Amino acid sequence: NALISQIDLMATFAAVVGYDSLPDDQAEDSHDMLPELQGTAKTPIRTSMVHSTWERTGFGLRHQNWSLIDKKTGYARKPAEDWTARHNYPPEDDFVVELYDFAQDPGQRENLAQSYPELVGAMQTLLQKIRDEGHSAPRLEHTDRP
Repeated sequence: NALISQIDLMATFAAVVGYDSLPDDQAEDSHDMLPELQGTAKTPIRTSMVHSTWERTGFGLRHQNWSLIDKKTGYARKPAEDWTARHNYPPEDDFVVELYDFAQDPGQRENLAQSYPELVGAMQTLLQKIRDEGHSAPRLEHTDRP
């Protein structure tokens, strides 16, 4: 049930081979997930991750069971209407962001942004913090980066 990203492979493989000094300017979002894979993690190693960084689609943040798309839509281009109907996606709404609960809605069909404005604000703040810092890897928390 761990939140893991492909970017975590770098720090995890480094841990597997005993390499403990990745350069600060490499894999800035990579978390060592070896304790999760070994079943020894006492607490979740990663509770959030940026999952979209293309300005056109907006930035996305996964935090615990929640996914925030910090834009009206995460689509790079509007899908065909027959595709959305075939896959049971609702029509576009008037919300300025999207918020989904993966635990209840893994297909991201029900935008809950208006129902949870405090959560949207907290996730936007966390997303901006990660963007401002330029990293999310715990090994970089105490480094003085440009």
